[in-house]
Amino acid sequence: MNQFTLSNNQRNVLFGAMLVGIISMALTWFQDDALHTRFWTNLFA
Repeated sequence: MNQFTLSNNQRNVLFGAMLVGIISMALTWFQDDALHTRFWTNLFA
C-alpha cells in the first residue's frame, strides 16, 4: 500500500493557504449584510 507524504514546505504552504481562506471568510461574514448572503454564496460556490 502506498502512502502519500508531504514535505514540510508543502505542508506549510497548504496551511498558509487555508489560513488566508479562513480569514477571508471571517472578514466577509463581519462585513456582510444581515442575512450574510455573500458569505453563503462564497462558501458554497
